[in-house]
Amino acid sequence: MQTENNTQLISRQFRRRNPEGSFTRGYSYWEDMAEKGDWGFVCQFLPDYERRDDVMTSDDLACVIDKEKPLGWLYEHYQQWDGLSLEALKKVRAQWDYELFQEAEGYLVAAIQSGEIEVREFPVRLASARILGEGGEDRVWLQCADRTLTTCDREFFVPSSRLQQVKSRWVDEGTNEERFQIFHESTGSSDAYWCNAQSIDFE
Repeated sequence: MQTENNTQLISRQFRRRNPEGSFTRGYSYWEDMAEKGDWGFVCQFLPDYERRDDVMTSDDLACVIDKEKPLGWLYEHYQQWDGLSLEALKKVRAQWDYELFQEAEGYLVAAIQSGEIEVREFPVRLASARILGEGGEDRVWLQCADRTLTTCDREFFVPSSRLQQVKSRWVDEGTNEERFQIFHESTGSSDAYWCNAQSIDFE
């Protein structure tokens, strides 16, 4: 699969050599890496993510910008921004988050160089499940493959008609652990993750 600028789309996984004492950070197993522009990337790689005041500040800014908290609450708790408009606060947050992303990326680069984190890449292609019958009688077996989710290993079935032109990849190809996976986005929810797939051929 290629993007608009004709570059190959790649999915990345990483694993840590040692635990960090952090509930968001596993080790010894492969995890899917969030895109660098996604907040999940900060969650995965910013040191001491859960205990940092600057992460909490970013969340507070987001809550005010999204109008989940009133401006007055922000002025009371962050006097340095007293009187700033929502538009001005959006710029503050953009710079604030930029620095968090930069630190997370710097940590990842250093961890790879030191051997603390190992990364592997998979080419991503578009695939479609073969439609075998009418009325959605055919079902594709899927199994959540994301080790970081409570739904990991959960099995479910999806009509092949809903699995047309989806992102796909082979994991551990050529080994006994070889698996074909598709990126499944649940209808009506924000759930999206890689799943092991079988029972119907993909084109």
